[in-house]
Amino acid sequence: MVGSRSPRDPLNVIKIRGFDAFGETLLNGIQDRSISNVGFGSNIERVEVLKGPASVLFGQGGLGGKVNLVTKQPLSDPFYSVETSVGNYNTYSGAIDLSGPLNDSKTVLYRLNASAGTNESFIDFYEQQQYLIAPTLSWQISDRTKLTLEASYSLAEGPYDFGIPAQGSVLPNPNGKIPRNRSVSEPNLNDTSNGAFRIGYNFEHRFNDNWQARSVFQTSLFRLKRNLVAPFGLQDDLRTLERGVEDFDYDQNGYNLDNYVVGKLTTGSIKHQGKRI
Repeated sequence: MVGSRSPRDPLNVIKIRGFDAFGETLLNGIQDRSISNVGFGSNIERVEVLKGPASVLFGQGGLGGKVNLVTKQPLSDPFYSVETSVGNYNTYSGAIDLSGPLNDSKTVLYRLNASAGTNESFIDFYEQQQYLIAPTLSWQISDRTKLTLEASYSLAEGPYDFGIPAQGSVLPNPNGKIPRNRSVSEPNLNDTSNGAFRIGYNFEHRFNDNWQARSVFQTSLFRLKRNLVAPFGLQDDLRTLERGVEDFDYDQNGYNLDNYVVGKLTTGSIKHQGKRI
């Protein structure tokens, strides 16, 4: 589940078994601590969830589990898709998904995902925009060797929604109820920008049907700009809200390289698939 944050927050703070998995999200099996800072884009094929301690597979991690986002890969047959949607609160979005071969032998394939959207809310002064472009190129060098190059740029712009205090919404407050549409920030001081650029490769070579070597590299460049007024909580009189100003520009760069060999073994009637770095 997504918890600890408002559904109108650009962050994806996932809870598994009551524990935050903010830093436990993988992208194609590679640790990426910035992936939770920008919303899941249209280039995601599926979401895999491993509940419980995952140290036997991915090393040190949280007790709740891990989330793995798997991106869409190039297709050998031409594929073209265009999507648009319109909703309440001036919600508009569009996406394209293009894929196919770049040569007659179909050894070089591409895929391009791009999307853009904007939406408002019943909350006062709220408007958010999200953008994504994600190209992927794969080259089948031989029957046993394949190289995939993948990049993406995602951006989310708009205010944070901090919600309203519990006393006066779900709990009683002697001063009355707080309107559900109330924004506790400032309309002219609530701007954020979450942007992430990622690029990497995935190299695979099969020695035979049972043994395979892989080298995976991924660079993630994340930047957060935030200039807003944030609430801290109600005072004892249950009518005065303490607030503070946040103004910062934050960069987080990550570089991940994973080299390993995968082998399929059989012990009697039991089949194993092992990974060795």
